[in-house]
Amino acid sequence: MEPSTLALKTCNSLIDDQNMVSEERVLDILKKMPDYFVKHFEIPNDDYEGCLYEYEFWITTLGLRLTKGFKLFYPKYLKNSKIVHEIKRILENEKYAGGREGFIYLLQENKLDHLFVEIISNHPEFFLIPRLQFPTINSLVKRKIKGFENEVEQLFKTLDKRKDGARFYNICQKYLTDSVNYKRHFKDILG
Repeated sequence: MEPSTLALKTCNSLIDDQNMVSEERVLDILKKMPDYFVKHFEIPNDDYEGCLYEYEFWITTLGLRLTKGFKLFYPKYLKNSKIVHEIKRILENEKYAGGREGFIYLLQENKLDHLFVEIISNHPEFFLIPRLQFPTINSLVKRKIKGFENEVEQLFKTLDKRKDGARFYNICQKYLTDSVNYKRHFKDILG
């Protein structure tokens, strides 16, 4: 099967409400597909904004399909420690570059705050990599998690509202303004 056909079919299988994927299949996809994408799509990207290579697009797509699948069809799979371990492995692997963006949304939408905070606490590069900056800060705002004001302020100081986009500028500004009212500090989440 053509790599792009297999990639699309695999990603779309995660949100097919007619044919639910098994827990084992989700685990298998998490273990194998990111490396498959790197192997078959390590070509310069011209089509997807912010992606240096096509594999970043496919890894993001995988994360976004899983986000919807976990939220709508199989939330109980997130209780499987092996699945959570694979999500963490993907997020912590720098090889997947900006493709990890979709997995940040997975953590946000499925309220996996402990894992999210653990990862961004241990990997400050999430505040430095352009494709990861917005979803990281947006997740902090959406989940109302304080304690990353220094990281966001450092980034905010470098932004130009016109050049970097009003949406990104505004989400940074919102975090810096509103985080003082957030009840949950990241240290409390980590325990």
